[in-house]
Amino acid sequence: MSTFIFETTLPVMIAEVVRITGHPEPITIHRLEQALQGAMDYSQMLVPVDTGSLRNSGITESDYDDGVWEGIVSYGGSSPGGVNDPVEYAHYVKAYYAPNDWLTQTREAMSPLFAAAMQSHFG
Repeated sequence: MSTFIFETTLPVMIAEVVRITGHPEPITIHRLEQALQGAMDYSQMLVPVDTGSLRNSGITESDYDDGVWEGIVSYGGSSPGGVNDPVEYAHYVKAYYAPNDWLTQTREAMSPLFAAAMQSHFG
């Protein structure tokens, strides 16, 4: 199985500030989760579509552990009802469109959303 992961994690400097100032409040985590869903929605508009299987394989995952929130948008793997299930070619499609693939575009476009979500913590 090939899975491509788009990760947005707190940069080291912000993680250190969080360590000093305290863990994010629930509203900050909620805003990060909303930004993650926005990233997924945005990536769905950009992912190349042939059969729809690659688009259908997109998922989000998030984790909050010890003051660090991590959000992932991934493509590849299970694609229920898709022509190609599982999708084992996501990395090839990403490489074909590099350096301007859909995940890179999503990361660049969505970074302000994640920064705004963090702003509620640093207020």
